[in-house]
Amino acid sequence: MLTQTRLGPLLDHVVISEAVGFRKPHRKIFEEALAPFGAAPQAALHVGDMPEADAWGAGRLGFRTVWIDRKEEGWPDAFLPQPSLTVAHLRDLLEHC
Repeated sequence: MLTQTRLGPLLDHVVISEAVGFRKPHRKIFEEALAPFGAAPQAALHVGDMPEADAWGAGRLGFRTVWIDRKEEGWPDAFLPQPSLTVAHLRDLLEHC
């Protein structure tokens, strides 16, 4: 998918939860994403399509977050903090880079 959207070359590192052994929203998956860079969460951007696992999971640690709202239904949970940015399609993120 990253190749199809032309986002791949813009990314320094991609982490797949199954490869790390932790599933989102466990904090370890997000910490593993930062580890190669020694970066603080505030310096990172997490993109995902699951409100709790992605936007809340990363956001609670200080990441900037992008939620992909494929159905364009709007943020589903008034109790979860809003993501930093919402897009309908991953390719739409290019407009904000």
